[in-house]
Amino acid sequence: MLVQIHLRAEKLGNISRSKWRNKKSNPYATITSVDGSSNVVVSADNPDNTIVGCTEVCHNTLSPRWATVFTVEYDEAREWTPLRITIRDSREYRHHKMRTNNDSLNVRHLVKSAFSSWQDGKMGEVDVEVGAILSMDGQERKFVLNEGGWLYVHVTPSIPSQYRGHLVSGVFHAQIRGLDFKNIESGLLGLGAIDPYFELSKRYHDPKSGVTRWHLVYRSESIHNIINPYWDPFQIDLSRLCHGDLNRELKLSVYDYEKKSSDRWLGEVEVTVEELMASVTRGGNAFRDGALRVVDGRGEVVGLVVVLKAEVSLVSRTHYFEVNKLLTSFLFHIFYLVGIEKIVS
Repeated sequence: MLVQIHLRAEKLGNISRSKWRNKKSNPYATITSVDGSSNVVVSADNPDNTIVGCTEVCHNTLSPRWATVFTVEYDEAREWTPLRITIRDSREYRHHKMRTNNDSLNVRHLVKSAFSSWQDGKMGEVDVEVGAILSMDGQERKFVLNEGGWLYVHVTPSIPSQYRGHLVSGVFHAQIRGLDFKNIESGLLGLGAIDPYFELSKRYHDPKSGVTRWHLVYRSESIHNIINPYWDPFQIDLSRLCHGDLNRELKLSVYDYEKKSSDRWLGEVEVTVEELMASVTRGGNAFRDGALRVVDGRGEVVGLVVVLKAEVSLVSRTHYFEVNKLLTSFLFHIFYLVGIEKIVS
């Protein structure tokens, strides 16, 4: 059975070399298979099948919320899938750059180029067993780290996407922009503006325990000094985004990036994939009618989100395997004919 793993941490110990300048660590997490089994779904870039994967690096924080979602094969027969989670402080992380209107993309939270570097200081490590967390009420466990702080590990079944009764593999493609966001950035002489980015989270609810949480699944780039941001297009697997349920509740949250302190929350709006697709603008990228309203904790509108693109591409798994089979057969015959031609010539 495939399961998804979400990670977040709180109040980690600060091991930054520049903490004397009030700098915080740049934490990332890796997951490895403790018993070296091959029952993990690994990245194509990962030559070591004991490594499940690595999160993005979160900048200058001791309470990271990672957007990376890990997919792991839980061994139901053995009822035993041990994993080791290690949190490290990225030494390679450099000063964060943001995208301006004329700059190339620099993401808000960088992805590690390598799965782990032993030069990066260890901020904590725990051994977990997937089945034990999966069977808990709320399907989440809090671990106390010897180095300081807590790690929260959430495990939930990865529900296959279905469309009209057929198993499918799906990807959500979207692009959004913001309009008229409230400027909470004073800046030099009051001339500054916010540096906005957005996050998408999916709703988790355990009917047995009544626990409800939001799990982060995507984070955009931040854009410097603007109240009308135009974020880059993105795509995300439907299983990761909403477990294949186009009506599952999602939350779109907007933040102001802060270089030297914690990012500031501006507001949020709850939507579904279906609602996003129905909200695609029909009057241009600045069309306010039909735009999503982002509200703060007092219910006041702090900005609008215009949906420029929102569509789902679905591929039947049966059709997918049939197409791959035909393609493999076609390539085999091509290589065979090329080989015969070389021999004859």
